[in-house]
Amino acid sequence: PEDIASLVYTSGTTDVPKGVLLTHSNICSNFLSIKKMGLCFPSDNVISLLPLHHTYAFMVTMIMPLLMGGTVTYCAAGFKPGDLGSVLNEAEVTVLVGVPQLFAMLNKAITDNVKKMPPLAVSLTLPLVRARIRRKLGKKLRLSVSGGARLEISVAKSLSRFGFKIIEGYGLTETSPVVTLNPPRKIKFGSVGRPLPDVRIKVSDPDDAGLGQVLIKGPNVMRGYFNQPDLTARAIKDGWFYSGDLGYIDKDGYLFLKGREKDVIVLTNGKNVYPEELEEHYGKISYIKEICVFDRLEVRFGHEVAALYAVVVPNVEQAVSKNLIDIQGRIRWELDNLQKPLPVYKHLMGLIFTTDELPLTILKKIKRYEVKRKYSQEAPDVSRIEKDAVTSDEDAGILGDPAAGKIMNYLSAETNRTARLDDHLELDLGVDSIGRVELCAGLESLFSVKISDETIYKAATVRDVVAGVLALVGGDRSPHSDIRREWKDIIKDPVSDKTRRGVRVKATLPDRLATWLFVNIFLNFFGIFWPLKIKGADNLPLKGPFIICPNHASFLDGFTMARSLPMNMLINTFFVTYKEIVEHPLAMWVVKMGRLMSIDQNTDSSEAIRAISFVLSHNKIVCLFPEGQRSIDEEVGAFKKGIGILVKELDVPAVPVCIKGSHQSWPRGSLFPKPHHLEVIFGKPVLGRELAACGVEVPEKDEYKAIACGLREEVRKLAARS
Repeated sequence: PEDIASLVYTSGTTDVPKGVLLTHSNICSNFLSIKKMGLCFPSDNVISLLPLHHTYAFMVTMIMPLLMGGTVTYCAAGFKPGDLGSVLNEAEVTVLVGVPQLFAMLNKAITDNVKKMPPLAVSLTLPLVRARIRRKLGKKLRLSVSGGARLEISVAKSLSRFGFKIIEGYGLTETSPVVTLNPPRKIKFGSVGRPLPDVRIKVSDPDDAGLGQVLIKGPNVMRGYFNQPDLTARAIKDGWFYSGDLGYIDKDGYLFLKGREKDVIVLTNGKNVYPEELEEHYGKISYIKEICVFDRLEVRFGHEVAALYAVVVPNVEQAVSKNLIDIQGRIRWELDNLQKPLPVYKHLMGLIFTTDELPLTILKKIKRYEVKRKYSQEAPDVSRIEKDAVTSDEDAGILGDPAAGKIMNYLSAETNRTARLDDHLELDLGVDSIGRVELCAGLESLFSVKISDETIYKAATVRDVVAGVLALVGGDRSPHSDIRREWKDIIKDPVSDKTRRGVRVKATLPDRLATWLFVNIFLNFFGIFWPLKIKGADNLPLKGPFIICPNHASFLDGFTMARSLPMNMLINTFFVTYKEIVEHPLAMWVVKMGRLMSIDQNTDSSEAIRAISFVLSHNKIVCLFPEGQRSIDEEVGAFKKGIGILVKELDVPAVPVCIKGSHQSWPRGSLFPKPHHLEVIFGKPVLGRELAACGVEVPEKDEYKAIACGLREEVRKLAARS
């Protein structure tokens, strides 16, 4: 029994792998402890999906069913996760053992299908939904076991809701490996369970919250590390194995883990940050595929401080399915919402975007030391990760095409980055929604061909752009000219028939009546809870065209602006809003009568700008929020380039406006508003050339950006007034 049975090297998430010596007694004792819990029976069929050279898979999907007299099912070569349901049914599997990533994928597949049903229908027919899922994902499946890494509580609860009995456990290679498991009849989501029979655990030097290093004692603890007696002596003291994991034990004896002791980030202010905890929290964002939080030292005000950063691998497939172009912007938006309720010391100070997958162990744990080594010197918000040159024959053929070469050279010149076929337009080359319009216009000039908006807006990579353009130019592959099509030309293009139908530039009698009722009934009632003070109203021009440009901090801002305008001006004012908010068949009459311009910048920024130009050409007024989104606090966010294009190319004045109090009433992330005093301050109208001069001082080289920057400064000046 005391002979060495195996020499297994740890996966090395934080350090150089170490050789773990396990005896026959270690392995058999771990099996006997699991057997005493009554989890597995001779009638069970356990599916083996994980590599057997890892102790978790070796014990739970091989030793346990073998010694119980049960059955093990192995998958044929070429098995894919999408085949799991058919395999579970065909083999009549009863126990599914996996890592959290497997169960997250399984949960996503289920929830994506369930989302197609109305939530109320799901609740009313939940037993039927469960039965349908069971038919597809294993009629005989009775138990799922997750280990190897942290299982997100939301995934465990979701699968449990849909009829999966899923238990989470904890172990290490050094403990043969299982230490704790959740009892199937008394599961605590978020906990890794209670210690196995014959295994003891305790927390060393717990803090006020009961948190400390987890120590383990029992016949499952290893002999030691191969040829490393000093390391063995530090790891095993008085029979207790020092796991290096931090956790606490609740009153019922359940163990809750916070992360590895080596991974804990100790900030300059003495606060401890557990990266796994933050990664799970921020990983709720559906547009994040992978995230790794780490710290790096920076000098601020002459002092060296530890700042939190995160490397983010965006979920490009998810973005493409939602027609989302500004992936980085959306991730930042949702991340701001998620980190707002957290203590300030847990806030991220910078993001590094990459399309490269993060280095993982065999059980899909992030190799943190490799991530930190690779990205710790990277500038924040850098999305460009250099890739090896493409060498395939197919790609060489594409790049050998003169027209393809012209496209690649054009992209490289315009983005100041070397374009490659598999580069993502936004993440690798920084081409945002406005940039796509400019890209489309430039390529049209190069090839003297009309390129549809869909060709560019649905393109995720350079390869997509090249394929789309080459298909349009057909046999004529020679570039025609290098004449750039400017925004002054793009903005003069006629608007689409759909836009014309959606905008009524001449107010009808019903429009005027609806506006009068809206002002005198709804907005007056609105004023009971949100009293409004207006300053600088005499700065408003007597008639259009001009653009009203307020800051944006709350859902109340649109109503607040409507209340602040005189009736004769309100009837001629169009409010720019987002398509997903108002574009519904039942709401179209409200859109027209309320002069709401619904735009979708993820689909076509050029059409949105032309639509605003169309309204202004009829001497109307447009109210838009140049930030493009609600700010996370009272600070005025960066203004989008689109406002600079409109102000310069249409030569219309912009009226800066500051709204105060709306953030305190209904901040981003809050479900409901609360009564609060509001204030609107109108600034004097300013033209593009004045704003550009102000913006250049900031500075901005791009004139459109300079105008946007200058306008933001005007709004910030208004905000500074007492």
